[in-house]
Amino acid sequence: MDIEGLRTMVARHATSANASVALGLAMEARISGTPLEGSVARRTGAVLAELGASDVVASAGVIELTPVLASIRVDLLSGGKLLSRSSESVEALEACLRQAFGDVSSGFPALLKRLIAPQLAGLPERLAASGAAFLDIGVGVGALSASAPCRCRCCDNGPA
Repeated sequence: MDIEGLRTMVARHATSANASVALGLAMEARISGTPLEGSVARRTGAVLAELGASDVVASAGVIELTPVLASIRVDLLSGGKLLSRSSESVEALEACLRQAFGDVSSGFPALLKRLIAPQLAGLPERLAASGAAFLDIGVGVGALSASAPCRCRCCDNGPA
């Protein structure tokens, strides 16, 4: 491979990274309730249409989209951290990265309920019982704990 081949390969992979950015922008807009505007909206819409992701991003809820968006952030921020040379920007990226990792874990309660618990005898009933608890070791930013259902009287069974 020569330098032109390397440039072609980088450009091909940059297309994937840019598609991830467009997906992330669309999900962030959906989660925040703040629509994209102008050329960003048009370009992002075109990428989502090309990927066949427009409908799922438009119809998925915040709880479903948050861990998917966080996964994109983890990938992009990790690369940014590794390539950054400024210790100040590294610290800011690390804080964003910790939050993104936490947000990825916020999707676990739904995964547990839908895929894991039904495979284990009696677990769905134990998790649904009054006073059910789980232990989140290494809680990090607390996104998993905050996304798990709460059964206290003050929350009225909403998210913690």
